[in-house]
Amino acid sequence: MPATSQAETARQLAVCAAELAAAETAERVARFVALLRHGQLSAETSAGALQDHLALPSARLTQYVQFLDLGRAAGASATEMALVLEGAAAAAELVRSRAPVLEVARTGPAGGAFHLRTTGTVSREIIEAAVVRLLVVGYSVTRSPNDAGLAAQTLASIRSAAARGVVVTALLLAIHAIARLY
Repeated sequence: MPATSQAETARQLAVCAAELAAAETAERVARFVALLRHGQLSAETSAGALQDHLALPSARLTQYVQFLDLGRAAGASATEMALVLEGAAAAAELVRSRAPVLEVARTGPAGGAFHLRTTGTVSREIIEAAVVRLLVVGYSVTRSPNDAGLAAQTLASIRSAAARGVVVTALLLAIHAIARLY
């Protein structure tokens, strides 16, 4: 096999490993790695044996078979395939751990079928957790004359973040009763 073709196959193996690590649970990938590392699976393992070892539904088998096929085409040993997949799994876990956590919050009266936390509560938690930078984007900020209410609490959280060194950037459409943030 020419060097460029061998390099392309190795690249495809790495991409397949990354896709597998991103799509599957960490536990299932770790089990696959362990089976490869201990010689219970190899590039020659049949789809049926692979399905039995990993307790995979047939719909999820394709990526595993493709990974083994690419490993065979690249001339990789089971240990080398385990190492490639282990690296992809570590990268996938790092990306997952750094991904933002999303939560739906509600604005408006309490109650209803959905039990969601209020926008103000979630916003203040985010503001209080900020360490380096905070971007506040909204359509309006309203502050009462006596500095009371939920909006005032949120503004106080922003001022507190700025006081502890967080760089605060606010993009707002309208500010009512203009408040100094810090």
